Amino acid sequence: MKIPQNLIHLKHYLVGDELIDCQHLDMVKQFEENKQDVPKAKLLNHARDLLQMWRVHIQCEEDLMLQIGYPYREKHRKRHAEITGFFSNAIANVEQSREQIFNRYNVIANLQCTLMDHLDRDDQLLIPYIKAYRENKK
Repeated sequence: MKIPQNLIHLKHYLVGDELIDCQHLDMVKQFEENKQDVPKAKLLNHARDLLQMWRVHIQCEEDLMLQIGYPYREKHRKRHAEITGFFSNAIANVEQSREQIFNRYNVIANLQCTLMDHLDRDDQLLIPYIKAYRENKK
């Protein structure tokens, strides 16, 4: 997969599957955009978009784990569920807040840290299984 020059610093998050890698880069790009104060409605729309991207991504990733015979699939799926809950709670907190203007970075940063930790630790464990599957398929 060819990485755009402005995203080269993200190559560590690639796992060797084009669809998953594109989704990782797209999500990280979304987190890196606009870090200024925003109205509540705009922040909620962005956070909900990120949550939807996440849900699509985890379905693709879970399908891939099944395809490659990843032995730690259930543990990985539980981590996905935890992160989905974290996203949902962050959205609920904004919805329930009386504030109308939010510092987008303060809200999104926690979600970004959670996602990056998952990409750094959990998803990196997929790499040897993806490689082995691709090699056996040749």
